[in-house]
Order: sequence, then structure tokens, then C-alpha cells
Amino acid sequence: MSTKTDVCNHALALCGQAPQQSFDPSVKHVSVRRCNEYWERARRKAMSKYRWRNLITQVALAESPTAPLFGYTKSYLLPADCLRPLNLQYKDQQWSRRGSVIHTNYAGAKLEYIRDTQNLGELDEYTLDVMGYTLADYIVVPLLGPEKGRKLARELRKELREDVLPEARKINAIQRLESDHLKVNQTSWQRARRNRYSSNRIAGPQVL
Repeated sequence: MSTKTDVCNHALALCGQAPQQSFDPSVKHVSVRRCNEYWERARRKAMSKYRWRNLITQVALAESPTAPLFGYTKSYLLPADCLRPLNLQYKDQQWSRRGSVIHTNYAGAKLEYIRDTQNLGELDEYTLDVMGYTLADYIVVPLLGPEKGRKLARELRKELREDVLPEARKINAIQRLESDHLKVNQTSWQRARRNRYSSNRIAGPQVL
């Protein structure tokens, strides 16, 4: 599942609706219209929902020429693709988001954030599954009506909260542990290599 069509059809299936061949805006089918209407909102919400490892990036922020009037001394522009700022370089640094800028007291601020992407191929199947449920939550009432739609929406939210999102977070955490384990192994290998190099060096003249 790596295209908008795949995710939209997943959402429609969760709502008990038939799949569609195309979600081009020119298609007048009600299911297509509803998916297109809520697509961007659902896509961005799903990607912002959690600290997905493949969406986290870091950047040195550009300082804004307009400093805060009070509270903080410096203002930095958020990247255009920033969905959700996470933390500055040092986690004890205080900061506050104000629209498209971040206020802080620190010079040379560096930010870790969740980035936006239109390329769904960058996302794993667990993130896309969350995206399908998020879209279904938006379209289920418009498609099924208030009574049936709200009942199914409650069921879908429970599935997302209790099953889908925890599984996705678990896989996300495993990926982080694997990455950290690789870094530890690389560091150990580098340390061992330095030790071997030191032990194999030719000793200098000894003073008796």
C-alpha cells in the first residue's frame, strides 16, 4: 500500500464501501469526492500523530529578522515542510511555537521535527494503515449518514487506539532500537580497531 489510491480504498473498505479505480478530482463518484475532500487533512494528521522514525529530520534553523517583543530573545523560521516540531538540539532548551516561527533564547538553534512528504513510498505499511483509519474517520459519517456513520466511527477509533496505533508504535520503536544497536556495534568496532592499532604500533626506545 504506497499510493493515494491504496490508502483511500483502505479507508473505503473500513467504511464498508466499494473500492474505486481512480481518485482524480474529475471523478464525480461520492466516495471519490469525500476522500479527496478530506485527503490532505487526514494525511497530515496521520503523519503528525506520532514520532515516525522515517519522518523525523533535523535542521539548523534560520533566524528571523523579527525578534519576539517579550518572553524570548530570538525567533527562528520553521522549515516549510515542518508538520510538528519535536525539540531543539538539547532537550532542556526552552522554546515556544508561534505560527511559522519558534521563539527561544538560544543562538544557533537546531530543530528536530516531523516533516511533511507527498511521497507515500517513504512510509511503511504501519504508518499508511494509520493514515487509512484517519481518513476513514473523516469520511464515514458523510458516506453512511449520522446514525450508522457515528456508530462505525466509534468502532474505528477504538480499533485505531487499541490495536492499529500500538502495533505501529511498537514496530517504530523496534526500528529505533535496531538503529541504536547498530550505532553501538559500530562504536564498539571502532574502539576495538583503535585498540588493536595501539597494541600493534612499534614501541619507541626504552630508557633503562
